[in-house]
Amino acid sequence: MRQFQLPVIMLALSLIEAPYVLGATITYDVSHTFSFTPTGGVISPLSYDFGVSAQASPGGTPDANSGSVLFGTGGGTSTQLASSTGLFSSAVANSSATLNPFSIGGPVSGMMSSDGSFVALPGGTCCAISSAAILIDGGTPATHGSANYTPEMTMGGSDGVGEGEGTEHDPIDFQVTDLKTGAITTGTLFDVSSDLQGTGSWSWGSGAFTLDAPNFDFSIEISSPFTVQQGTADLQVRKGTITTSDGTGMFAGIFPAVGSPGNFSVPFSNSFSIDYDLGNFNGDPLDVQFTLSNSGSACLAPEPATIVPMGLAVVGLLLVEVVARRAKTGSA
Repeated sequence: MRQFQLPVIMLALSLIEAPYVLGATITYDVSHTFSFTPTGGVISPLSYDFGVSAQASPGGTPDANSGSVLFGTGGGTSTQLASSTGLFSSAVANSSATLNPFSIGGPVSGMMSSDGSFVALPGGTCCAISSAAILIDGGTPATHGSANYTPEMTMGGSDGVGEGEGTEHDPIDFQVTDLKTGAITTGTLFDVSSDLQGTGSWSWGSGAFTLDAPNFDFSIEISSPFTVQQGTADLQVRKGTITTSDGTGMFAGIFPAVGSPGNFSVPFSNSFSIDYDLGNFNGDPLDVQFTLSNSGSACLAPEPATIVPMGLAVVGLLLVEVVARRAKTGSA
């Protein structure tokens, strides 16, 4: 039996060589600091709404948590976590918010973040999703005011075992309820989102936008009729080449032209001062709510072709063990 030991071992090693053991990773982090100043100030304590979930399979236990935390005038910090570990993958998601001390009738400030990551070997699937939101309530005077917003986003990963994707989103939304008529008006003052497909990395922070990815989407929009500042930007990269590069208003000319490589770094301020005016609604009494939020996700679905090699690798290792045992028995 010994004469078969070396060939079988070599077969097993060939089944688990580098192309089959390289894994996939994605890490995302979207956060922002803010100060929000509605005319008349806030009229009640603020709430932090969160959601975190993680799933790694096969073998991992799903983990999810969502809810709301009420911040009093003393402010505070809340952090939420979800994690899951399977046979071939692991995922973790985090959500957090910090609110500085404030007074009823005054402005509010703080920060929030959503981040997560996964690590996967062939045969594993995983997903990490997180969100954070601060809800700000104001009365009729809150239809006018300003916001200082500083979003920061990063994402990066390698992908050799499946279809990996990471997304990020960081908007400022509003809802006005006319207490006289019951009519509800909704809208978005600021919106930014990204979508990284497969390998690559990108970051936006400290006044610079840096990208190195073959497939990527990015958009930013300050185009509400209720904001003084105006501008939109749309960037798409496919197969390593920029296929869409549009910009208007304050974002005109930000990105390289169509046809340029999808790896570049350009100056791009990530600090915004936004002045808004939602109107007077015929002088009716109003309930005004703003939602400052962000969210991110990283998910991986395996390519079918990677599952079979992983199974063969396991078989090969079992053969090694069987042969080794027989060789030990034969030498006894």
